[in-house]
Amino acid sequence: TKLMMKKMVFQCIDVTKPFPYPDQAYDLILCKGTFDAILCAQNRLEKIRIMMSECHRVLDENHGVMLIVSYGDPDKRLCCFDRGKWKEIKTYTLPKPSVPATVSNAGAGG
Repeated sequence: TKLMMKKMVFQCIDVTKPFPYPDQAYDLILCKGTFDAILCAQNRLEKIRIMMSECHRVLDENHGVMLIVSYGDPDKRLCCFDRGKWKEIKTYTLPKPSVPATVSNAGAGG
């Protein structure tokens, strides 16, 4: 896994503007929270359109993957994908963890 980590590059950019990368430059885009945040912003539909279009452009067309982690309802998020561009779209819903009604003070000094 150390070899894989050496090949990984983490970068921070403004995803509401054209990306400064060439076409098909990436194998993976991991989006955790950005998608939901943009959908809460002003001009959200234009911004999400730019982001999704640019993500599609920079992903390798043969094996590129975009993984989006979202709290939103998948059915309400799918409208953000241009179905004419994306080869395959899969959704997976994970159960939300239950939160206890009260927090135990076990172990607290008294």
